[in-house]
Amino acid sequence: MSTSSVRSSLGGRSVVVPLIICPFCPARVKFYVSNMEKHEGWVFYRCLVSDHFWHWELEYVGYLLDNHFLVGNEAVDALGAAEDKREELM
Repeated sequence: MSTSSVRSSLGGRSVVVPLIICPFCPARVKFYVSNMEKHEGWVFYRCLVSDHFWHWELEYVGYLLDNHFLVGNEAVDALGAAEDKREELM
């Protein structure tokens, strides 16, 4: 299965977060940035077709880890970047 990816940064390094195929349909997951006052600037990922697959960035990275889309150093870097970004936005 091929995936696209989105890049983030962690301590000046580039971190790759794959954009997977939705587990509920054949559409690709896409990332968005919230403009809602309560969560302004927060990144979230959702299926292009519907909201049946929708996660904030940290939870999406957790999903990727649990389902082995991210392993090894990529997993550690993506989780660290998502946690840092969450703390920064809170």
